[in-house]
Amino acid sequence: MEHKTGKLEKARSIVWVIFIITLALGLLYMAVGIMRIMNGPATSFPWYSACFYAAVYFGPLLGAELIIYVILSIICRKRGRK
Repeated sequence: MEHKTGKLEKARSIVWVIFIITLALGLLYMAVGIMRIMNGPATSFPWYSACFYAAVYFGPLLGAELIIYVILSIICRKRGRK
């Protein structure tokens, strides 16, 4: 049983790393969007629209990755008890 739990732990760690990378990319996308809006010659978008677009583009990915991480965590915890 330890062998399967080890693979699950590795998969859980990989999903966590992917989650952190996606989060960092989303924050970078948002920061660049804010800078482009604020430094543009003329725009009708407020600066916080970049935050909304980042949430729309990266939110579903982050949500899916978080759900997968939680499911793997629950499975690891249940298999660890047995």
